[in-house]
Amino acid sequence: FIKTLLTASIDHLCKYLKVRLEIDMGIEQVKPEKDKVKEEAKESTEYETENGESESKKDDDVDNVKDEPKPEAIQNLKIHVCQVPGQYIELTGPETLEMVIEDFWKVAKPLELHYQFDMKSES
Repeated sequence: FIKTLLTASIDHLCKYLKVRLEIDMGIEQVKPEKDKVKEEAKESTEYETENGESESKKDDDVDNVKDEPKPEAIQNLKIHVCQVPGQYIELTGPETLEMVIEDFWKVAKPLELHYQFDMKSES
């Protein structure tokens, strides 16, 4: 169940659903390269040696995580509206929910949309 404005576009809903599903399924989000560098810097720890000098040490676990197989990713997420049972109409990009209601939803009940997606293994 998602509650949103009628001005929301199908593209925005697809992006939201993709992120939400990946979080719920435990799929790690792809981050820009500069964010990865910042995280690696945070993962290194500094400690003081016996003679008072400061040294940094990177966690060994970080290297082990890179060797694990990467989880699957969601791709090709599509949103459909169902006017007649069993007949799904794919909705596209810039179309807003208001437009969907005007064009496809002729009943006096909340709009029901269905989605589908493919899973892709990342290697």
